[in-house]
Amino acid sequence: MKNLKLSIFSILMVLFVFTSCTNDDSIVDLPQNIQESETITTVMDLMSQLYDQNGNLNSDNDFELCFDFVYPLELMFNNGTTVTVDSEEELIDVMMNSTEELYITGIVFPFDVELYNETTDSVEIVTINNEEEFAALLESCDIGDGDGDGDGDGDGDGDGDGDGDGDGDRDRDRDRDRDRDRDRDRDRWIDG
Repeated sequence: MKNLKLSIFSILMVLFVFTSCTNDDSIVDLPQNIQESETITTVMDLMSQLYDQNGNLNSDNDFELCFDFVYPLELMFNNGTTVTVDSEEELIDVMMNSTEELYITGIVFPFDVELYNETTDSVEIVTINNEEEFAALLESCDIGDGDGDGDGDGDGDGDGDGDGDGDGDRDRDRDRDRDRDRDRDRDRWIDG
């Protein structure tokens, strides 16, 4: 009888140990609103132009993003894995370590960005709720010539002729505008 009680007690202890070691909680909770995003892919491509292979700001770029991400961000790779990015430096690391086989294709919506408001002369936090809003934000940046006028000629006057002051010297105007843009970019990064 004593052996029977000991055997039953031993079996119960073994069952208790095995059942207490199981956990029904998932190890990784995937974000509910992660979506594939052509816009985040475009942003990552643009960032690769902004930074050199060492992750330093490339002085040869002639554009800037008109917004800054508010961190953390949750991004998705093309293989379905996700990564949480807690700073711009981490985002640059993700971008620098992307390959043709492994690259960012998605982002969790909503997320916040910082935008400069010229009217109020202040930085505002804006929530991006979906891919359409993200694409509209990137479109509003007028990326292409760095002067923000959207015409692609770099002279800042929006007419597309490349001659910002009408004196017939497009090269001088383009160089002047590029210098102004670089000074503005440098001041932004210093203040930053």
